[in-house]
Amino acid sequence: PSVECAMRFPVLLLGLLASLLVAADADTTAPASATATNVTFVVLLGANGNLASKYLLQSFFDIYLQRLPDERIVFVAATREQNVTAGEELIARTLRQVVSCPHTANAADAAVCQAQLGEFLNTFLYARLRSLPDYVALHLRLQDYIDKEAGRLREAGRLYYFSIPPSAFAETASIIHSVARPAAPAWLRVILEKPFGHDLSSAEDLSRALSSSLQEHEVYRIDHYLGKEGVMQIKAFKQANAEKLRSLLTPDHLQRLEIAMKEKETCEKRTRFYNEYGVIRDVFQNHLTELLALVAMEPQSSYTPQEFADAKHAVLKAAAESDRKPLVVLGQYDDYDSHVREDHKDDTIDSDVPTYASITLHLKHPRWANVPVVMVAGKKLSERVACASILFKGNRGRLHFHIQGGDDGRPAVRAPTTMGFSTPQGWTSEQAGDETVFRPGATFKFKQPYASLIHDALRGVRESFVDTESLLLSWRAWTPVLARIEAERIKPHIYVQESDLHSAKEHGHTEL
Repeated sequence: PSVECAMRFPVLLLGLLASLLVAADADTTAPASATATNVTFVVLLGANGNLASKYLLQSFFDIYLQRLPDERIVFVAATREQNVTAGEELIARTLRQVVSCPHTANAADAAVCQAQLGEFLNTFLYARLRSLPDYVALHLRLQDYIDKEAGRLREAGRLYYFSIPPSAFAETASIIHSVARPAAPAWLRVILEKPFGHDLSSAEDLSRALSSSLQEHEVYRIDHYLGKEGVMQIKAFKQANAEKLRSLLTPDHLQRLEIAMKEKETCEKRTRFYNEYGVIRDVFQNHLTELLALVAMEPQSSYTPQEFADAKHAVLKAAAESDRKPLVVLGQYDDYDSHVREDHKDDTIDSDVPTYASITLHLKHPRWANVPVVMVAGKKLSERVACASILFKGNRGRLHFHIQGGDDGRPAVRAPTTMGFSTPQGWTSEQAGDETVFRPGATFKFKQPYASLIHDALRGVRESFVDTESLLLSWRAWTPVLARIEAERIKPHIYVQESDLHSAKEHGHTEL
């Protein structure tokens, strides 16, 4: 213990000195005028990762293009590169390669965008963040940015995006809390990337560790699926038809609820992650459960943030506290093992990790009593499609939320014309046989889900993020299912194509 204390003392002392420097710096900052420009700093940790180059950097530019006239957003790319010059060069090169203007046939618009792109690239900052002193340096650097235009700039807040392993969340949050928080009244927000735990216990541990450094309203757990236009349309359609849905969504009218997320791709070159998680942890516990909450939650014409959270929690609690045993069919595509062996460079691996699951749940909820909820997801299936369908009794049809893929292509809502659903404001509708097809209009600012969600985080809009209660309720529902599958060593059915699973779904359900 004495050796450990001796090793920790310099770090603790440095943290204390840093805090004093930060406090002193805040005390000497010149007051901003009433007309000062608000500055928001967005700090991306893990800026040299795949997620950043594939989605985040472009999303930052999309947000930059949509900023308000009196708003300044400063983006900071942070890596753990030891050599600062090498890190700067890497980020500059990556930005030039992956960030571009949206396509437009208007030459004037294209020229304006190119000018803004040049401005965006030139003002993008770089920071090395390996240890506490690096965070101190970043904090002082951001404060200096404000002080250079003393009285004309005011820090609105800081958004840290953790595109880093979850194992680093708690320590990084603690350092930011100690030495890199903005001075009040500026806000602090932290976006966290999944996975958020491996089961209920690990999710609770991670949430508890974060809560010592961050308040609940500062934590934004991102599920990019919630930023998709096809998912966001669910709430909008339900709000426009709340009164009708309150009369229809009862056990007397409901036959079942189906939620599906099918993919044609395999897990090739991705099994190092997938073999630890499998299909239930990968998509059921998060994407599909979030869809379930949106579709099944109490219909209202409008929600306060708290009302929305309460309605969502009620559905998740109904899933977690169900007294009906789930029915499960597991599958694994035929060449999954070969992909695992190739990725792990080990020819002896024989994996039972499922790449497909069909799970039937029941909700302990008055609107959904005795109504089966059938959830299906998997890899190497016949089509790429995501949707949610409410099927009504007596062959009265379905209320179908089409999210992506399939025949519909773009997002749409299909409903029996005889039910008389209203067209939400700004949407279009057309007749297709005995159904009306409703489509969202140009009401979504961003095509990229990450851009939409990061923009919400900058505005303090939390509805499309996963709060702690939602996370833990979801894990309460799924941890017992996973535990029984693992304890009973339920083997997945091997499938070459999706049709191979049909007989398994009819005869091979396992009641857990």
